[in-house]
Amino acid sequence: MSDPRIVSRSDSAPVLDPWVPRFSFVIPSAPLRLVLALDVSRQMSIGGRWRRVRDAAFRLISHLPAGAELAIVTFDAGAAVSLKPTVVRSGNREGLHGRVPYRYEAHLPTYSKSNL
Repeated sequence: MSDPRIVSRSDSAPVLDPWVPRFSFVIPSAPLRLVLALDVSRQMSIGGRWRRVRDAAFRLISHLPAGAELAIVTFDAGAAVSLKPTVVRSGNREGLHGRVPYRYEAHLPTYSKSNL
């Protein structure tokens, strides 16, 4: 089977089409650490914004490699820690999904910076 990116072959090497996207996946040497900051203000109820953010957060959690560290913070006028930094394992992904609020919650408790 031929590679669709190859537009012609020269004697030395194939010539790749410059308009076909190419990428490479680089695995970081240090463990991946993410803080997911989720806006839970009333603005997120407009036009299905919260549903799209929640779905994207679920996909992110599903695709994080085992060993990555994830924390979740929700914010409106203040902030709340929904999930303290937690190492992702195959057995705890469902629990991590459960830390993403199902819907925007403008009435979530808020904390000052000194309480975090």
